[in-house]
Amino acid sequence: MATILLHAEGDARTGLGHLVRMVAVAGELADEHSVHLASTSPHLRAVVAELSPWAKGDFSLHELTPSDELPWDRGEPLAAELVTLAHKAGATLLVSDGKAAYGAHAFQSLREAGRTRVVLVDNVQAARDCFDLLVLPTCHADPAIVAAVGVDRVRTGPDWTFVHPAVKALRDAPRGARQGVFVSMGGADPNGLTMRALRHLLAHTTHALVAAVGPANRFRAELDALAQAEPRVKLVSGSPETQEALAGAEYAVCAFGITAYEAVALAVPLIVVPHDGRVDGDIERFVGAFAPAVIAASSPEELVVIPSFAGSVAPAFGALSRSLERVIAGSG
Repeated sequence: MATILLHAEGDARTGLGHLVRMVAVAGELADEHSVHLASTSPHLRAVVAELSPWAKGDFSLHELTPSDELPWDRGEPLAAELVTLAHKAGATLLVSDGKAAYGAHAFQSLREAGRTRVVLVDNVQAARDCFDLLVLPTCHADPAIVAAVGVDRVRTGPDWTFVHPAVKALRDAPRGARQGVFVSMGGADPNGLTMRALRHLLAHTTHALVAAVGPANRFRAELDALAQAEPRVKLVSGSPETQEALAGAEYAVCAFGITAYEAVALAVPLIVVPHDGRVDGDIERFVGAFAPAVIAASSPEELVVIPSFAGSVAPAFGALSRSLERVIAGSG
């Protein structure tokens, strides 16, 4: 049995996807390992509670020192707390998920001891020599980043790409006829993309609309009012209600992130929208990998084309915890 320290952040500004991913992984690894989960997020316990039905074992929670700074602005104090926790717990693996700007010597005392491997997930802002492995979800693997880090220290592909545990169950379950449009702009949606998408779709389609509204969405009151005024609009929150709504949709409109991968995993045609209005390299690679099932729109107001799968097969995403097991065993 290994001792594992997992870390992730999540709030209204950075989204909750990183936190959801690590909480789910913690629950999956806890059946065979001693697992510790650390975060400064005010949503930590709520996300743990939501994912508890899928947890295979218990794990310890550690609430790190709160801060108003974004994670990528406070890599040094985050690393210091994680190093202290890792030493105290005797961790053999430290996994930090998110965009903290860790310096070159952030985890030096752990790595020098030769006892703790450091894995960063979806973190291209960290110094190249502060970790042992960098995990980049499929399509985040910018060739320039892979070349700079070294292909031997990068892991990517479906086996390293997370999907919600509810999606794994729904993927193989029988489903009836798909109806309506599913909209998800992340658990926080700081730019109000959900409302913009719903208003655009109400004006330009006749579909029923189901929108996922996360716990950090500050526009919840306005969205509730819209749903009460518009019979075609329904709001969903939490799991598995959100994943069930996605699986039953004719097509989906999602901000680029975990839910976009889950739409692909469930073979739901998808229009992906960037949070900031910029279709960057990650989104271009994502669309290129899964076209014609996926297309991109730079804003909710450009939602005009409905993609179709044209016989393509959804990839089997969702083995991140099993892939980390290989790292623990020294074979990943």
